[in-house]
Amino acid sequence: MYRIALERVLGVRIEDGATLVVDPRVPDALPGFTVRLHLDGGAVRCVVTVESPSGSAARVAAIGLDGVMGTVSDGAGRLEGAPPWAPVE
Repeated sequence: MYRIALERVLGVRIEDGATLVVDPRVPDALPGFTVRLHLDGGAVRCVVTVESPSGSAARVAAIGLDGVMGTVSDGAGRLEGAPPWAPVE
């Protein structure tokens, strides 16, 4: 149940082990939410905060992590490349 809520309703998931995707399916009345992810056996912690100041949860307008901006496509935000949870070779 937790994973269904996290990935399908809140829309927060990791794709291919290296891409953070935020694609929420929440009511417009929800002003926002915060998800705390513990990845890599708890060694990495990531806090995802989603805000909806305009009262429209239909799409993601921007996504960033530690000053690095990601991309937005089809209303979903993506952070790709070498995020803090992906091993750097």
